[in-house]
Amino acid sequence: MVMTNGTTSKPFTLERGCRQGCCLSPLLFAIAIEPLATALRNDENIKGINIGNQDLKTSLYADDLLIYMTDPKSSIPYLMRLLEDYSKASGYKINYGKTEIMPLNESALNQIPYVSCFKWSPKGLRYLGINISNDLNQIYRLNYGPLIDNLKANIHKWKDLPLSLIGRVNLVKMAILPKFLYLFQTIPVKCPTSLFTTIDSLISKCIWSFKHLPKKCILLYWKNQIPPTKQHWWNELLSYCTPEKIKYNVIGKPQIFNKVWGVILDTNTNCKS
Repeated sequence: MVMTNGTTSKPFTLERGCRQGCCLSPLLFAIAIEPLATALRNDENIKGINIGNQDLKTSLYADDLLIYMTDPKSSIPYLMRLLEDYSKASGYKINYGKTEIMPLNESALNQIPYVSCFKWSPKGLRYLGINISNDLNQIYRLNYGPLIDNLKANIHKWKDLPLSLIGRVNLVKMAILPKFLYLFQTIPVKCPTSLFTTIDSLISKCIWSFKHLPKKCILLYWKNQIPPTKQHWWNELLSYCTPEKIKYNVIGKPQIFNKVWGVILDTNTNCKS
């Protein structure tokens, strides 16, 4: 049965579950895990963090549970008991192999010998894709640094994809921008101007990069003679299009050279670069 605004529905039986990816699934899970969140908030033996008039104890997103405590030594036994009771009632099990504790100060760090059931991560942990550290000055470096490195690696892999200009724009919109927007919305740190300059430079390189094409192209007329150099390729390219229009008419459109060019996919080709 379901209670809505104090009104209880008639009992109904559970006949089938939800498929993975069903839009109803996360809503049902939120209803199922809310009793655990309520019990955590109401348990006075679990001491959270006082922020103004609020006692902050937990943050929940689906099955990712983040708990804040000021006295782990005394609070964790009650937390373990609460989790065991909830597991018996719901069948929901805590994955202790993926559960971590991050001490925020020396006092919490000294309590490690008393709490050994979880993995202690004094240097930080990762929650919902965000690297969290007890040093606020490291938050920017820990999150944006790896993302920039990942972006550079991806652009290097994508440079040989036969994508049109629109395809490259869509690639940026779907695979690059959402990752940065997520950090902008989630992490309350001030980003330096140099970050946006770097992002703009990398995105421009991803969209307008087409100089890699000579590495995999060879003039069919020269196939059995001398492999063409990059200068030969550019000379032939400029005979079809002016430099000003190259960026708009050439990227991802090798078909305009079908009569002259052949695409050699074998990386062992003897083309000179």
